[in-house]
Amino acid sequence: MTSLRRDFLGDPLLGIIRSCDNPPEIDPRLVDFAALGAWMDREGLPGGPLENAEMLAGGTQNVLVRFSRGGRTYGLRRPPPHPRPRSNDVLRREMGLTAMDALAGLGEIDYREVGLQGLGRPDGFIDRQSDAGCENWRRTTTRTATPAPSCLAWTR
Repeated sequence: MTSLRRDFLGDPLLGIIRSCDNPPEIDPRLVDFAALGAWMDREGLPGGPLENAEMLAGGTQNVLVRFSRGGRTYGLRRPPPHPRPRSNDVLRREMGLTAMDALAGLGEIDYREVGLQGLGRPDGFIDRQSDAGCENWRRTTTRTATPAPSCLAWTR
């Protein structure tokens, strides 16, 4: 299945979606299939009519829809019409953990082995990043807590 961006979902906070050519079993306030098709065309995805659209069970908060177009099957995930307070916190946390895993994986790569020895300034990198991190913390923090400078200090 292919994941799609939310460009065609209308106002996710109010769940207001323009109704146009939606399959009768899908509430037109949830997905505007005409706008979805137009977005897919702009993105260069396989063309043709949207077919076999069905709501998927199992989601407790998000709207999940499966459909076909141009011989491919897609899955669409969108927020509910009326999201709960803090309903995006879990998604933000998962995205943060995924980003951390990706960055940790990059840290395992020896830049010399992949031909990047002439790129940038590897000597002193950690010190520069620690200095920049501490400075960013000092400039932007609105709290009196000190975990970031304490954590960065151990890198020296």
